[in-house]
Amino acid sequence: MKGSLTVLILASLLLTSCVISKATPTVSSSEIATQVNQILTAIPTATTAPTSEATATATKGVITATSAPTNTAVAQATATSAPSATSAPTATSQASATPTTAPTATLAPTITLPATDPTLKFGAPTFQDTFKNDHNWPMGANDLSSISISGGILKLTALTTTDGWRLTWPVGTNYYVEMDAKSDNCSGSDHFGLIVRVPNLALANQGYLYGITCDGSYYLNKWDSKVLTALVKPTANSNILKGPNQVNRLGIWLNGSTLGLYVNGVKLTEATDSTFTKGGFGIFVGSRTTTQIDVLVNKISYWANPQ
Repeated sequence: MKGSLTVLILASLLLTSCVISKATPTVSSSEIATQVNQILTAIPTATTAPTSEATATATKGVITATSAPTNTAVAQATATSAPSATSAPTATSQASATPTTAPTATLAPTITLPATDPTLKFGAPTFQDTFKNDHNWPMGANDLSSISISGGILKLTALTTTDGWRLTWPVGTNYYVEMDAKSDNCSGSDHFGLIVRVPNLALANQGYLYGITCDGSYYLNKWDSKVLTALVKPTANSNILKGPNQVNRLGIWLNGSTLGLYVNGVKLTEATDSTFTKGGFGIFVGSRTTTQIDVLVNKISYWANPQ
């Protein structure tokens, strides 16, 4: 019974994508209802991921945000059914992407981490993906974004001027997650980062988004499916390597209501919020000045309950 429950849980956590669109004028309640109706009628079903050990389809949502980060928004999502329990890999096989079994591709140049980097005291990650295969992520493209894994590199591309994300399967309460990432074609306020504590992986319409911009700023937003709130407004920091083809290591530490932001082993700031206490994580990318901006990631690591 326990094994069956584990498999069913893993099946339900298979990977999701969602978007936040650019600002639009505030609308009335009746107009919101009309827009939701149109969204549900017009949105095509997300494309099906290629067959692998765990076949998955991407869940796609459309979010129309208002001009201010604290105003309301409309959010709806279409979801396909989860793969059957027999097709989902076991927890052991999913977590097999470890430093000893999966070589890590490099994103030159290599970052030299300072002694203050929190991972130096954590020990081995609870989960680590070096993208030896695509078993932990949804593959393919829809009308908003595309994702692919090749040669040990995950590539997530924004196909429109919206933010899109994909999620992987570990779910936790208190954890630290980080990734080594760069964009080879970004400029200005183009951005990418980590989405964490997503409470419902099937909908993927809530969570915290920690990102950096190509011109060297960091920020932290909360999206609750209706309101986008800036917990940390965009702030320039010299520890962020600016421009395209610059590798940055982004990390976020979640401990109760405290969210600590790190870049390249340096703590940037902390924020406090208790809206989301548990959930999954993933990667997002957003285009503002560049057509089809991408984010390239060669490693993502997760520590449960780090001390």
